Amino acid sequence: MKASERVTVDGIVVATVVMLAFSMRAAAQTDFDIAAERITRLAPTAFGDLPRDAAAALEAGGCTVPQAWGENEPHNVVVGSFGAPGQTDWAVLCSREGNSSVVVIWGGPVTCPSPIASPLADRSFLQNTGLDGILFSRGISGIRLDPRYWSSPQGPSADSLNHAAISDAFYEKGATAYYCEGGIWIEYTTGD
Repeated sequence: MKASERVTVDGIVVATVVMLAFSMRAAAQTDFDIAAERITRLAPTAFGDLPRDAAAALEAGGCTVPQAWGENEPHNVVVGSFGAPGQTDWAVLCSREGNSSVVVIWGGPVTCPSPIASPLADRSFLQNTGLDGILFSRGISGIRLDPRYWSSPQGPSADSLNHAAISDAFYEKGATAYYCEGGIWIEYTTGD
Protein backbone atom coordinates (compact mmCIF):
# COMPACT_ATOMS: atom_id res chain seq x y z
CA MET A 1 0.00 0.00 0.00
CA LYS A 2 1.35 3.40 -0.97
CA ALA A 3 1.65 6.18 1.57
CA SER A 4 -1.01 8.26 -0.23
CA GLU A 5 -3.47 5.31 -0.14
CA ARG A 6 -2.77 4.80 3.55
CA VAL A 7 -3.48 8.48 4.31
CA THR A 8 -6.79 8.19 2.41
CA VAL A 9 -7.80 5.01 4.28
CA ASP A 10 -6.80 6.55 7.64
CA GLY A 11 -8.77 9.67 6.76
CA ILE A 12 -11.87 7.62 5.93
CA VAL A 13 -11.59 5.72 9.23
CA VAL A 14 -11.25 8.95 11.23
CA ALA A 15 -14.18 10.56 9.37
CA THR A 16 -16.33 7.47 10.00
CA VAL A 17 -15.53 7.46 13.72
CA VAL A 18 -16.34 11.20 14.00
CA MET A 19 -19.63 10.78 12.12
CA LEU A 20 -20.59 7.82 14.30
CA ALA A 21 -19.88 9.82 17.48
CA PHE A 22 -22.03 12.72 16.25
CA SER A 23 -24.89 10.42 15.25
CA MET A 24 -24.82 8.73 18.69
CA ARG A 25 -24.93 12.15 20.35
CA ALA A 26 -27.84 13.22 18.13
CA ALA A 27 -29.70 10.00 19.01
CA ALA A 28 -29.28 10.70 22.73
CA GLN A 29 -30.63 14.23 22.29
CA THR A 30 -33.54 12.83 20.32
CA ASP A 31 -34.37 10.40 23.16
CA PHE A 32 -34.64 13.33 25.60
CA ASP A 33 -36.68 15.35 23.10
CA ILE A 34 -39.08 12.43 22.69
CA ALA A 35 -39.29 11.98 26.48
CA ALA A 36 -40.07 15.70 26.91
CA GLU A 37 -42.93 15.39 24.43
CA ARG A 38 -44.28 12.35 26.32
CA ILE A 39 -44.51 13.97 29.75
CA THR A 40 -48.00 13.26 31.05
CA ARG A 41 -49.79 16.54 31.73
CA LEU A 42 -53.18 16.94 33.39
CA ALA A 43 -55.59 19.84 33.21
CA PRO A 44 -55.90 21.79 36.49
CA THR A 45 -59.63 20.99 36.44
CA ALA A 46 -58.69 17.31 36.98
CA PHE A 47 -57.78 18.12 40.60
CA GLY A 48 -60.81 18.14 42.91
CA ASP A 49 -58.91 19.84 45.75
CA LEU A 50 -58.30 22.93 43.62
CA PRO A 51 -61.07 25.58 43.71
CA ARG A 52 -63.02 25.46 40.43
CA ASP A 53 -62.54 29.13 39.57
CA ALA A 54 -58.77 28.90 40.18
CA ALA A 55 -58.51 25.68 38.13
CA ALA A 56 -60.48 27.24 35.27
CA ALA A 57 -58.29 30.38 35.32
CA LEU A 58 -55.09 28.29 35.26
CA GLU A 59 -56.43 26.19 32.40
CA ALA A 60 -57.52 29.28 30.44
CA GLY A 61 -53.97 30.60 30.86
CA GLY A 62 -52.53 27.49 29.20
CA CYS A 63 -51.42 25.77 32.40
CA THR A 64 -51.12 21.98 32.59
CA VAL A 65 -49.80 19.96 35.54
CA PRO A 66 -46.85 17.68 34.62
CA GLN A 67 -46.82 14.26 36.27
CA ALA A 68 -43.61 12.68 37.55
CA TRP A 69 -42.72 9.02 37.29
CA GLY A 70 -43.29 6.69 40.21
CA GLU A 71 -46.53 8.30 41.38
CA ASN A 72 -49.81 6.39 41.05
CA GLU A 73 -52.21 9.25 41.80
CA PRO A 74 -52.46 12.68 40.15
CA HIS A 75 -49.96 14.97 41.88
CA ASN A 76 -48.14 18.31 41.74
CA VAL A 77 -51.14 20.17 43.16
CA VAL A 78 -50.92 20.51 46.95
CA VAL A 79 -53.07 22.06 49.68
CA GLY A 80 -51.53 23.61 52.76
CA SER A 81 -51.19 26.64 55.00
CA PHE A 82 -48.39 28.31 53.02
CA GLY A 83 -49.08 31.91 54.11
CA ALA A 84 -50.19 31.64 57.72
CA PRO A 85 -51.40 29.01 60.19
CA GLY A 86 -55.00 28.05 59.45
CA GLN A 87 -55.07 29.71 56.01
CA THR A 88 -55.86 27.25 53.21
CA ASP A 89 -53.70 27.81 50.11
CA TRP A 90 -52.93 25.76 47.00
CA ALA A 91 -49.65 25.27 45.14
CA VAL A 92 -49.63 24.05 41.54
CA LEU A 93 -46.69 22.99 39.37
CA CYS A 94 -47.89 24.84 36.28
CA SER A 95 -46.38 24.02 32.88
CA ARG A 96 -46.83 26.36 29.92
CA GLU A 97 -45.15 25.64 26.59
CA GLY A 98 -42.70 23.19 28.17
CA ASN A 99 -41.65 25.41 31.10
CA SER A 100 -42.89 25.01 34.67
CA SER A 101 -43.13 27.19 37.74
CA VAL A 102 -44.86 26.85 41.09
CA VAL A 103 -48.01 28.98 41.17
CA VAL A 104 -49.73 29.63 44.50
CA ILE A 105 -53.44 30.35 44.85
CA TRP A 106 -53.91 32.22 48.09
CA GLY A 107 -56.92 31.45 50.25
CA GLY A 108 -56.50 34.32 52.69
CA PRO A 109 -54.89 37.71 53.25
CA VAL A 110 -51.29 36.57 53.77
CA THR A 111 -49.50 36.25 50.40
CA CYS A 112 -46.14 36.13 48.69
CA PRO A 113 -45.39 36.58 44.98
CA SER A 114 -46.76 33.96 42.60
CA PRO A 115 -45.25 32.24 40.74
CA ILE A 116 -42.53 31.54 43.27
CA ALA A 117 -39.63 31.68 40.79
CA SER A 118 -38.96 31.97 37.07
CA PRO A 119 -40.18 29.05 34.95
CA LEU A 120 -37.70 26.22 34.33
CA ALA A 121 -37.67 23.94 31.30
CA ASP A 122 -39.54 20.69 31.95
CA ARG A 123 -36.85 19.01 29.83
CA SER A 124 -34.24 19.87 32.49
CA PHE A 125 -36.11 17.63 34.96
CA LEU A 126 -35.81 14.50 32.82
CA GLN A 127 -33.54 11.71 33.96
CA ASN A 128 -32.74 8.22 32.82
CA THR A 129 -34.44 5.96 35.36
CA GLY A 130 -32.96 2.73 34.03
CA LEU A 131 -35.34 0.15 32.62
CA ASP A 132 -38.25 2.62 32.59
CA GLY A 133 -36.30 5.00 30.35
CA ILE A 134 -36.07 8.79 30.43
CA LEU A 135 -38.85 10.22 32.62
CA PHE A 136 -39.98 13.50 34.17
CA SER A 137 -38.75 13.77 37.78
CA ARG A 138 -40.02 16.98 39.37
CA GLY A 139 -42.52 17.16 42.18
CA ILE A 140 -43.88 19.61 44.72
CA SER A 141 -45.24 18.94 48.19
CA GLY A 142 -46.31 20.80 51.30
CA ILE A 143 -43.87 20.20 54.17
CA ARG A 144 -42.95 21.22 57.67
CA LEU A 145 -39.33 22.38 57.67
CA ASP A 146 -37.33 20.19 60.03
CA PRO A 147 -34.27 22.10 61.30
CA ARG A 148 -32.22 18.91 61.22
CA TYR A 149 -32.46 18.81 57.40
CA TRP A 150 -33.21 22.34 56.16
CA SER A 151 -31.34 25.64 56.51
CA SER A 152 -31.40 29.14 55.05
CA PRO A 153 -28.71 31.81 55.17
CA GLN A 154 -31.31 34.61 54.90
CA GLY A 155 -34.18 33.25 56.99
CA PRO A 156 -35.02 32.32 60.55
CA SER A 157 -34.06 28.89 61.78
CA ALA A 158 -36.49 26.21 60.64
CA ASP A 159 -37.49 25.37 64.24
CA SER A 160 -39.13 28.81 64.68
CA LEU A 161 -41.47 28.55 61.66
CA ASN A 162 -45.21 28.25 62.26
CA HIS A 163 -46.75 27.14 58.95
CA ALA A 164 -46.04 24.90 55.96
CA ALA A 165 -43.48 25.42 53.21
CA ILE A 166 -43.51 24.23 49.60
CA SER A 167 -40.84 21.73 48.59
CA ASP A 168 -39.81 21.75 44.91
CA ALA A 169 -37.81 18.59 44.26
CA PHE A 170 -35.86 17.05 41.40
CA TYR A 171 -36.36 13.41 42.43
CA GLU A 172 -33.22 11.69 43.68
CA LYS A 173 -31.19 14.87 43.06
CA GLY A 174 -32.20 17.57 45.56
CA ALA A 175 -34.87 20.00 46.69
CA THR A 176 -35.49 23.61 47.60
CA ALA A 177 -38.20 24.59 50.06
CA TYR A 178 -39.96 27.95 49.91
CA TYR A 179 -41.38 29.56 53.04
CA CYS A 180 -43.61 32.64 52.80
CA GLU A 181 -42.65 35.23 55.44
CA GLY A 182 -43.43 38.94 55.45
CA GLY A 183 -44.48 38.99 51.79
CA ILE A 184 -41.33 37.33 50.46
CA TRP A 185 -40.23 33.75 49.78
CA ILE A 186 -37.36 32.49 51.88
CA GLU A 187 -35.44 29.61 50.33
CA TYR A 188 -34.33 26.67 52.43
CA THR A 189 -32.02 23.95 51.19
CA THR A 190 -31.24 20.51 52.46
CA GLY A 191 -28.21 20.35 54.71
CA ASP A 192 -26.37 17.67 52.74
